[in-house]
Amino acid sequence: MKILLLIKHFDFGGAENHVCDLANELVRSGHKIWLLSGKGRQNNRLQPGVVNDSVTFSELNMLPILFEIAKLIRQEQIEVIHAHQRFTIFLATLAGLLTKTPVIATVHGSIYHDLRSGFVRKKITGLIVCNENVYNIREQIPVLSRKLHLIPNGFVIPPSECLKTNEDHHFNFYYISRLDNRHACLIINIITKVWPQLIEKHPSSTFHIVGDGQGLRKIKKVLALPCHNKWSHSVVCDEYSDNVALHYQKADLVMGVGRVACESLIYGVPTLSIKHNHLGPIITRDNFEEICFSNFVAIKAPPIQPERLLNILEDFIFRFVYYKKEAGHLQKIATQRFNIQDIVLKTVEVYRNAIIEKTVEE
Repeated sequence: MKILLLIKHFDFGGAENHVCDLANELVRSGHKIWLLSGKGRQNNRLQPGVVNDSVTFSELNMLPILFEIAKLIRQEQIEVIHAHQRFTIFLATLAGLLTKTPVIATVHGSIYHDLRSGFVRKKITGLIVCNENVYNIREQIPVLSRKLHLIPNGFVIPPSECLKTNEDHHFNFYYISRLDNRHACLIINIITKVWPQLIEKHPSSTFHIVGDGQGLRKIKKVLALPCHNKWSHSVVCDEYSDNVALHYQKADLVMGVGRVACESLIYGVPTLSIKHNHLGPIITRDNFEEICFSNFVAIKAPPIQPERLLNILEDFIFRFVYYKKEAGHLQKIATQRFNIQDIVLKTVEVYRNAIIEKTVEE
C-alpha cells in the first residue's frame, strides 16, 4: 500500500514519536511510505525506506504546500493520507478533496482542538483516537461517530525484560517529558517543595529531568539559586535524549502521563501518574485499567499537593519491592496491548476500509 503521512512538528512529543514509530513499522511491514514533516530530531530515527521531506507548514504558504501535496499524491499514486496535528489534518482534508484520496486523521489530544473545523469533521474519511476517554465522546459529535476508531499508540517492544534490582537503596527518580511551561512549573514545584525533604532522608537518591523545551531554562535558573546549593547536585538535567530506553533502564520510578507512562511500564519501571493538574497514584494492577482508560492521566485525582506527593514517594521507597513486582506484572500486560506490530495491523485495516469506502462513493 502507498501511504502519505503528514505531521507539522517532528521534534519531540508523543505524536511525533508515534508517527516516527508508525512510519518505521509500516515500512518494515512492506508498505511504501512518504512522510512530510517539519524539521526535527525525529528525522534521524526514521528507517531508510521512509521517503521523508521536510516542509515548513504555515498558513502563509498553505496554498503552495497544498498543491505540492496534491502533485505528490498524483505522481506517486498515493492510496491513503494519514495526518496528525491540527493544521496538517486540515491540509490533508483539502488535498484529499483535490485528489479524491481517502484521509485518516489521528487525534492525540483533544478532538475539539485538532478537529475544531466542521468542514474537516465532515470530509475526513476516518478518525483514530488514542484513548477511550476521547473515544467515548463520539455520541456528542454525531458526524464523527461512524468514522471513529480506537487505536492506542504503539511501541517498539524491547527484546528482553529490563527489570533491575535496587540493593544499594540508591533511588533514581525520573521525570521524562517535553518541557513546556506547564511541565516546568510542575518540576519546579517538585524540586523546591518536595525534593529537599526527600533527599534529606535519602541522600544518595537522584532526580533526573529528561526532555527539552522552553521550560528547561527556567528549571536550570531555579537550580542555580544559592539557597538550593544543599540539594541541587542531586537534580540532574539530562535534557533531550534520542534513546530514552537508556533512561528507563536506570530508573526506579518514572513520573509522567501518556506515552511516557505507557512506555515506562513496557520497560517494567514503576510509574507515577502525575500532571500539572492531577496527582494520581503509582500505577498498579488495581488501578491500571482506570488510568489506562484516560491515557494514563488520573483525571479524578486532585491537583498537586506537595505533602501528598512526598507521602507517595516515601511509600514507594518503603514498599519498593511491592511496586517493582507490580511493574513486572504490568510489563506483560502493556507489551501485549501496545505492541507496535499489532497497532500497525489495526491501522492498516482502517486504511483498507477507507479506500473501499472512497471507491464505493465514487
